[in-house]
Amino acid sequence: MRFIYIILIFFIPLQALEILTDTSFKTQIRPRYEYANFYLNQTKAASAYTTRASILLNTKLFGFKNLEANLSLNSVASFGDKNYSPLNPSYDTINDTNGVRFSNALLSYNFYETYLKVGIEELNINNERFIGSDDFRQMGQSFDLVGMDSHLNEDIEFQLYYIYAIQNVNVQDKIRYAYNIVTNINMKVASMIDIQGYIYMLGSYHNTYGLSFSGDISEDNSYLKYRFESAYQGDATLNNSPNIVKIPGIQGKPTASSFYFNALLDVKLDNALFSFSYENLGASKNSNPAFYTPFASLHKFNGDADVFLNTPDVGLQDIKLKLGVDTNNLGKLYMDAHYFSSTTEVTLNNTISKYLGSELDFHYKFKNDYIKGFEFDLSSAYFFGGDIDTPTQELTKDVFKVFVGANYIFESEKY
Repeated sequence: MRFIYIILIFFIPLQALEILTDTSFKTQIRPRYEYANFYLNQTKAASAYTTRASILLNTKLFGFKNLEANLSLNSVASFGDKNYSPLNPSYDTINDTNGVRFSNALLSYNFYETYLKVGIEELNINNERFIGSDDFRQMGQSFDLVGMDSHLNEDIEFQLYYIYAIQNVNVQDKIRYAYNIVTNINMKVASMIDIQGYIYMLGSYHNTYGLSFSGDISEDNSYLKYRFESAYQGDATLNNSPNIVKIPGIQGKPTASSFYFNALLDVKLDNALFSFSYENLGASKNSNPAFYTPFASLHKFNGDADVFLNTPDVGLQDIKLKLGVDTNNLGKLYMDAHYFSSTTEVTLNNTISKYLGSELDFHYKFKNDYIKGFEFDLSSAYFFGGDIDTPTQELTKDVFKVFVGANYIFESEKY
């Protein structure tokens, strides 16, 4: 908590000098227990007690109403025995390591509904399948960027960013310097139809060209949401310079050729929850890699056991069914069932198979109107291994995880 006091010490004189105006604070405490067991491997089951403590400062600068700064500092600390990798390689992996980081340090200038930005931001675009902060982990993913977010009118939003560095969820990993250009446009063409088009040019990875249709309708305590999306990954246009990028293997202009498709129907009828989705990430072919999204909020997709953070070479199809109940002030209880298969057939011991496994995820989330800012989460995930291992992934072994966490956010008024 020491860093919170340091910020307050600097804030008081700056506020008195009117360098900072219309200032507000947001503080967060998020403790969590996580258990992870990758069965039949060479390491022991892992457990971690971690806490995120963060403070976010939002303020106008020098009295200019259009010049704004956002600064957030996150601290992640583990308690008790460090029985998890990467802190102890004898145990299974839980990606919450100790450290302190500025997750946002952003200047923005607003004119005519256009925001010019420079700095560090936990950036989320669309449903976070391609660009996201992966905020489930105690230290989220952040991007060093220069760009703009423009609302051309009430129905059209245009985003353009040059991303020159990425800090992923593992605090111990080095900053990844790279050349990336992100372009995204959102258009509302009817009351239930939104269209998103995007081009993501990721240096020394690939170019992604995509189009999605989404919408929703709601009434009282019910809603219906849908999404259809298709994308293609082609050859990389941008080349990360060896003098800038310090990561072996993420340089040059690799070739790529793979497709992506996603369909989602999400329904809430009074207290009942139901959703069905299908996601297809194309396989590697002719030395081209499988479809993959290195800057996404990866935990949000393909199961809470995090088996498929990387797309297998044989591709991935994920059929997901969600059933649950939302009791409003008593919390939300639901189950996600996944069936995973490859997009190409694989011959295994003279048997042709595409089965990559299945998974059951159970969630209880508590949040109500009477305890403002407080949330509680109890979740578990069990992955049942499939028929196929790949050179980089063991998919035939079971994985079991448990998450128990709380989250409290306090927001101040403006000063």
